[in-house]
Amino acid sequence: MEHTYLIYVGIFGCAVAAYLWMRDARIFYRTALPGYRKAAYYGVAYTALSITGVLFMMSFMELLGLGMILLALYLQSAIVRERDRIWSANSGTLDRALGKAVLQKADRKSETAGLADESDVRLSRHERKMKERAGKDKEKKDADDKDTETDTETGDSTNGDSTNETSSK
Repeated sequence: MEHTYLIYVGIFGCAVAAYLWMRDARIFYRTALPGYRKAAYYGVAYTALSITGVLFMMSFMELLGLGMILLALYLQSAIVRERDRIWSANSGTLDRALGKAVLQKADRKSETAGLADESDVRLSRHERKMKERAGKDKEKKDADDKDTETDTETGDSTNGDSTNETSSK
């Protein structure tokens, strides 16, 4: 038994599912919007479902395989995304199809503004707070050390004797 033209429709549907997944992943990478994050994660499963559908079609279960592919495409389109926040009315069809979006580096820099180096970006919120507290404690200790150094240089002491008075005598 030969394959019908539906196999080509199924392969095209699988390619579309993979394309939508990669486009959503690109938009999430550039904008960090949570709807596109969800779409990118779910896109992996939906692409796998559509590939499984193609495999079913190859094994002569064309209608079952085509149903799996159409289910994957339907589920992928049902995910809520923030389309209004990415494209304006001036955006062209090609920009939307390719997933062009403005790179949101300002948000990522604001997260890491208080951190010492770029390796701190991957720390959890708790680890960042602990590191900030340690930095503040160190600054406080350094300030206290400077105060004690200036006290000894000026001759102030706790018992009232001054080093400047004894050296001037």
